[in-house]
Amino acid sequence: MHDMITLKALSSDKDVGTSTFLASTPGENRKGDWVQQDWRLSAFRSNPVILDSHNRARVVGRALSVKVPKVGEHAGNLLLDVEWDLNSPDPSVANVGSQHLRGFRGAVSVGFVPGKRTPRDKLSEDHEAFAPKRKVKTFFGEIEVSAGFLLEKNELYEVSSVAIPADPRALQINAAEAGGDFDILNAVLTALRENPAYRLSFAEALGLDTPRPPALRLLGDGLDFLYSTSEADNG
Repeated sequence: MHDMITLKALSSDKDVGTSTFLASTPGENRKGDWVQQDWRLSAFRSNPVILDSHNRARVVGRALSVKVPKVGEHAGNLLLDVEWDLNSPDPSVANVGSQHLRGFRGAVSVGFVPGKRTPRDKLSEDHEAFAPKRKVKTFFGEIEVSAGFLLEKNELYEVSSVAIPADPRALQINAAEAGGDFDILNAVLTALRENPAYRLSFAEALGLDTPRPPALRLLGDGLDFLYSTSEADNG
């Protein structure tokens, strides 16, 4: 069992990690929608939460900056810098950032409210987002369905770490460790999950009322949220 000095890996101010993402890009996503990059960002900038798989009860980081650059390599894409909550007393929260920094996660998904929806088959044929209706075979025969929507003037509410994003291009483009030994961090997280005596020591060190860390919750792979009926669309 690790000694109590190892707990500093979870509480030290030096253990800060940041990642940069293309959080949203123009082009067709896995739902068939086209998300225009004319974002409304004021609400998100005032509360820049990074969630785990669109679960509002699990804040795993915060955005340090968000923008759609007009020039440069990533011009025309939603660019996001994230600081992970590696100091969380909940090891499952800290582990999300740790996985991004160690290369085990690499994608994000945006939660937003569209300002304008236009069926893509209703656009002019010379529009970059135009797509004709698609024929789909069903039990009742072949039917035509919309190719998806052009979503414009979208108001960003949150960004989530996910395993599989709706936008296949919404990926991490770098990760930088500002100090911290993530091999030690991972060993601590493993010990917390597997060793009841160590959980007790960890809880006592933090002054918690319970020796048990919050229960881990299986949230799916991110695709659970592609057709959410909540107030925000997840792209």
